[in-house]
Amino acid sequence: MSSRILPMIALSMLAVTSLANAGVPDPTRSSCTFPAGPDLACPGPVTVSVVLRDAFDIAVANCPVEATLSVLVGSLAPGQLTLVTAVTNASGAADLEWPTIYGNAQVTITLTATCVGPIQICHSDPYTVSCTDPTTIDPESWGRVKDSYR
Repeated sequence: MSSRILPMIALSMLAVTSLANAGVPDPTRSSCTFPAGPDLACPGPVTVSVVLRDAFDIAVANCPVEATLSVLVGSLAPGQLTLVTAVTNASGAADLEWPTIYGNAQVTITLTATCVGPIQICHSDPYTVSCTDPTTIDPESWGRVKDSYR
């Protein structure tokens, strides 16, 4: 009798372990699409895409994801947005976008799923950002702005 119970316990534990991995993003089955390099489109927008899949190759829906710009060399403009977030749709897909990127730096992009704790999904090769924040006001557009306040 006890020889039958042990295999049943082992099978039960295997099933529980498999179910525990369902819905957890698996970096080996997930994919990312980064912009063509080596330069990022300056001043932007810059978009990265991710598709999250679990260990059973099933889409992971409603999972928050983050994309982070990390500076390797140089600097980005003060106040530059370095973290953008989104939530995956029913297909496990999400697009994350920086509206603008200014600075003179070499950067990488890291995509992380945060629905069950931080899980790094992908990491880009280095990119070059070479774009300065516009500080001059175009006299033509200033005239239109001034007219709208009259």
